[in-house]
Amino acid sequence: MAGELASDSVQSNYQNYIKKEHTQILLEAFFDKRDLEITYQRADGEQSNRTIEIYYLFLNWPIWYLIAWDYLREAPRTFRLDRISETNMRSERFRLKLLHEFSSELVQFSKPP
Repeated sequence: MAGELASDSVQSNYQNYIKKEHTQILLEAFFDKRDLEITYQRADGEQSNRTIEIYYLFLNWPIWYLIAWDYLREAPRTFRLDRISETNMRSERFRLKLLHEFSSELVQFSKPP
C-alpha cells in the first residue's frame, strides 16, 4: 500500500539507514507468512522484543511501515521499518486474520495530514 508523503515531523526523526539483511528477512517472512521476532525502538527510545505476523507493507514516502499482528499486545500494531534493529524469522507459519481486525491500523494512514 502507498500513501501520501510522510509529515515533516515524522521525517525529522527518520533514520535513513535500514540493514539490507533485515529487509530480506522481513520480505521473506511477509511472503511466506512466517512469524518474525524483532527488536523495536519506539519514538521515545524504549526498546522491546516482539513477535509479529506481517500483514501489510505501507509506504508514506520515505518511510516504510509494517502493519502486523503483535503477539505481545494481542492486537494489530504498526512498526516503522527504520526502528527495527534486529530480525529473526521463525519456522512457524501463521493463518491470515480477517481484514476487519486491522481496520483501526489502516484508518490512520487514510486520514489527511
